[in-house]
Amino acid sequence: MKMTIRIASGIAAVGLALGVWAGPSRVIHTPPASLTMGDAVPIEVRIEGVPDGEPLVVLHYRIAGGGEYASQRLESLGQARYAGAIPSGHARAIELMYYVDVSGPDKAYYTSLGAPEAPMRLVLQSPPGKGPKSWLEKAAVLLVGMGGIALLVWLRERRQRALTLDRVFWVRTLLPVVHLSGPALTEPLAKLSSRPLPHPTLGFRAFTRKHILSKINEIRRLDLSELASARDRYLGPGFELPSAETVERQRRIARHVVAFGKQTP
Repeated sequence: MKMTIRIASGIAAVGLALGVWAGPSRVIHTPPASLTMGDAVPIEVRIEGVPDGEPLVVLHYRIAGGGEYASQRLESLGQARYAGAIPSGHARAIELMYYVDVSGPDKAYYTSLGAPEAPMRLVLQSPPGKGPKSWLEKAAVLLVGMGGIALLVWLRERRQRALTLDRVFWVRTLLPVVHLSGPALTEPLAKLSSRPLPHPTLGFRAFTRKHILSKINEIRRLDLSELASARDRYLGPGFELPSAETVERQRRIARHVVAFGKQTP
């Protein structure tokens, strides 16, 4: 996309509409065209009426909207031409402001193209975007996006399954004692913390008295119907945990063990 140039002053606008600027001291300048943000901006002027290479020609520039002007000397190209460039670092802006000072030896003469309070202006265009994507590129982007979504869903389902598995395990293990408190809970709590328990994801592992007590308090706050729904969704309706209890132990606690509202046979 081509760049457009906007000149603030009325006199400059008339001169640039003709393609050149002609100051009273014969400073001639054609503003650059086709400028893109991020690229250095070439600046060239021609000084007529003075010996070639004699004047000191200085370019002053800044980003529109504020800040101090930066300066650099324009180098002589011969034939009264002087050139330099506004660095690419400044050209990251949308609009640039600049002016040029021309002075002779021992300040014998002085003129300028623009001024600090009435500078020349350049509007830069954003870099051109890429052309339309092919259907293969679009399909690849779509597949990558779908793959990312699928991965997130899978990770969430995996986390929910592990959480549900942990809760089912502790309900099956602790439901017979959750109604107990005080001294009545002391002996069952001591037994549970004295031996490894068959956790479905952590394996056989001993848990501290404090940890088991926190799980008992958690179970007391659980909605077992919601846990049953989660079990059916993430583990399957027929899911059963391997039991570490003996048959004799199971018979003794059968009247207390309730699997999500249903009496265990």
